[in-house]
Amino acid sequence: LPLPKVLNNFTIHGLWPKILLDKDPHCKPKEQFNITKIQDLLKDLERLWPSLKDYSKPESFWKHEFSKHGMCVHEDPKIKNQHGYFEFGLNLMKRFNILEFLKKHGIIPHVSQQYETRKLQDIFESEFRHNVSLYCTDKKGQKGVQRLEEIWMCLDPDHQPINCPPISKCSTNFTFPPFPHLPCNTLK
Repeated sequence: LPLPKVLNNFTIHGLWPKILLDKDPHCKPKEQFNITKIQDLLKDLERLWPSLKDYSKPESFWKHEFSKHGMCVHEDPKIKNQHGYFEFGLNLMKRFNILEFLKKHGIIPHVSQQYETRKLQDIFESEFRHNVSLYCTDKKGQKGVQRLEEIWMCLDPDHQPINCPPISKCSTNFTFPPFPHLPCNTLK
């Protein structure tokens, strides 16, 4: 598949269970990745959970995500298996439509408009009663100007928002360029 001409929204990078900020849970694999088990999700996965490093081979990315981060799903009665893992990620993306949420609060993609990091954090805290972690990168060729790349949301075992660790990697202000734009410093 060619990289879509228009990436017009945020995409999912992953769904990662964590025990602590830097500690993944260790579960014995009960299920290996099998693309046939998620056939009914492929269209949404290609649109909402694409591989941004190699869009022509999304299966490799999904296999990596499930093999590394999805091995404990059998311990979650609401997710249960590989299909549930990907379906849950897609449903979260739809439930928390981040782009629409930002627009509703006046944070609209713009080529040069700068937004305050604290304001964005306050908006999330007031709406969801919990904070998020933000990740920005330096805008190519413009030292000191950062652009918003990722928003991390954290959930409790019942899949409700909780506070994320305070690890935001954004300076005081950031830009939020219009879509499409190449994520993560042109696809590292």
